[in-house]
Amino acid sequence: LLVDAANNSEKVVVKENKADATTEISGNGFSISFNNKTGVLDNVVYGNTTVFEKGSSMTLSAFRAPVDNDVWIWNRWFAMGLYDLKDEVVSFVSKKNNDGTVILQYIVRTQAKHPGRRIKNDDNSFTVQNDKRELGANEFHFISNRIWTIYPDGSVELNSSVTGSDANTMLARIGYMMQLPTELKNYTYYGRGPWNNYNDRRTGAFIQQYSSTVADQFVHFPKPQDMANREEVRWAALTNDAGNGVIFVNTCGLSTSALPWNDVELTEAAHPYQLP
Repeated sequence: LLVDAANNSEKVVVKENKADATTEISGNGFSISFNNKTGVLDNVVYGNTTVFEKGSSMTLSAFRAPVDNDVWIWNRWFAMGLYDLKDEVVSFVSKKNNDGTVILQYIVRTQAKHPGRRIKNDDNSFTVQNDKRELGANEFHFISNRIWTIYPDGSVELNSSVTGSDANTMLARIGYMMQLPTELKNYTYYGRGPWNNYNDRRTGAFIQQYSSTVADQFVHFPKPQDMANREEVRWAALTNDAGNGVIFVNTCGLSTSALPWNDVELTEAAHPYQLP
């Protein structure tokens, strides 16, 4: 992460705030807060750059804006409420090691509160709407084990395993989605590109470093849908014009996308001009 290295473990401070159920880890040039009710990053600041703002951080994601080939399954995704998953921590433990690293371990249950559906409007746009019925505890949900390690230089490592309650359920993706400040508009990654590529259609996109903007990742399909996916990504960085921001690295390859809209906004728009 783009911060000055601070290997002095004594400068790492851990603060538990039971009133708002958060754990804050701070050190030389960084402040990182975790939500102990949801098990995710809640607020991240490196130097003077805010990466995650409180209330709009990362969440477990198993939904994508339906593409034309998803017509056979998308009603099932809405019925499971995959577009509106909620995380709830089942158990939580934390530990600060002698080397200054801090470990937070969460077991999290993730499920939508309501099933839903996509309703077509008079202008051909759509509204994703929750039903009144609440989903039962035995209906489809995820259990995830999330182990966060925060290092004295401010870098963060996540080891995560996610299990669905029904192995026969077909999912388009499973991973984490995050909302970042709009000033982190420059997108650089090392992986397959420069165009859209997916697991079954990727070898025509070549592996190298690509630089673009988040806005330029948009593809002008007549009907907005899932787009901007990149396969076999070694690392991806989002930065502001000053070059400050955040970099995501995976040891075994990422699938990533960065867009100005979330999946529900892409789902509801019938045409690009209807995007917010």
